[in-house]
Amino acid sequence: MIRFRRGAGVLGLMMAGAVAGGCSFTQPTLSKTGDEHRNTVRTVWERDRAGLMDDLDLVFQTDRPSRLTKWHDK
Repeated sequence: MIRFRRGAGVLGLMMAGAVAGGCSFTQPTLSKTGDEHRNTVRTVWERDRAGLMDDLDLVFQTDRPSRLTKWHDK
């Protein structure tokens, strides 16, 4: 049973790497050149990173306190 779990974990990591890596990261597609495609991927990564930081700020409550009350929130 333990061997199966290790094998499944390795297989899962290999599949995740194949999906995340992709074959067309630098290759032109039917509608975009290679540079346009790289720019699109970079823009998506930057927006996802910014969204993740916003989500983590909300979860850990590290954003600025509200200025709507005279009482200190934190």
